[in-house]
Amino acid sequence: MPTSGVFSRRNTLRFTTLGILSLAVIPTLTACGKDYQGEVKLDSYDESAGSYEPATKEHPAQNVPKPKKPQDINDDSTGGLYSTLAFAAAAMQYALRTGDTSYLQEVNIPERTKVFFMSNSPFLGGTTWTDNPVVTIALKAGSPTKDGDTYTWPGHFKVDFGAWTVKDGTATDTQNNRLNLDQDIDIKAKYQNNAWTILSLDH
Repeated sequence: MPTSGVFSRRNTLRFTTLGILSLAVIPTLTACGKDYQGEVKLDSYDESAGSYEPATKEHPAQNVPKPKKPQDINDDSTGGLYSTLAFAAAAMQYALRTGDTSYLQEVNIPERTKVFFMSNSPFLGGTTWTDNPVVTIALKAGSPTKDGDTYTWPGHFKVDFGAWTVKDGTATDTQNNRLNLDQDIDIKAKYQNNAWTILSLDH
């Protein structure tokens, strides 16, 4: 690049264009500048079973809304990754509230995470349920960063089994349940085979 002289209007435009193009290769995944920071939320549920009734010490949750896959869940975009995380969190929560782990099979999450929710889904015991478990994934940045073909998104992962557990008709205080999770994590993901794979949800 010359260190002296006057640039023509054509050269100025050329370098300006190159500068704009260079910004496009910054290793982040963006979608129209949208900021996704905060708790991930799934917008669509199947509520056809009827009015949702939260669990009480007398009965388990009834007519729990079923998570529905967002239309953009398989898009190679920040929105697609966000939707994958939102559906995953909803599938985890649904499993803990109902014992139905089928939705966990519809999203690519780490096997040990899947096993955790499948093995601790309280309905699998038949007469055991908990105080409306809540699963939350929150994002600490507006978009992920990219290294090679792997994306990293800092976040927070929380699993709260609630204040009590009912087993065989008896309620027990479980506010300090050892299975509860509350930790900062680095979400690592990869887009492959036309879908997002969550590689890890670890701290």
